[in-house]
Amino acid sequence: MQSHPRTSEGGFWHKKIYPYQMWLDGLYMGEPFYAHYARVTGNDTIWNDVLRQFKLIVAHNKDAKTGLYYHGWDESREMKWANRETGQSPNFWGRALGWYMVSLVEVLGYLPEDHPARGWMIGVFGNWRRPC
Repeated sequence: MQSHPRTSEGGFWHKKIYPYQMWLDGLYMGEPFYAHYARVTGNDTIWNDVLRQFKLIVAHNKDAKTGLYYHGWDESREMKWANRETGQSPNFWGRALGWYMVSLVEVLGYLPEDHPARGWMIGVFGNWRRPC
């Protein structure tokens, strides 16, 4: 994960062929495994990186009006689907929302009970349709 390309804020690109893009389903593709690695190795610094991914999704993909999350965000705003002001995709995609929720649950399963960001993560999960 350390060598995977990232946005300027440290968000993992969805895939190397999708530069500067973070997609909801991308969190499921990486974060549960990364969180498991943090738990097994006891490497607490990895938690900051895992949690950063969720914080960036909340910051860039969440629609303040509906509380839903857009499927994707393009930091470069170069994709034809990207909103030129926000970089957000034009769509909410049910399956991606499902993968996002599963990634939250999986990561919460590994996140230590006493981690300072645990309450925030539970809040994201519990308030996924309301602004956080």
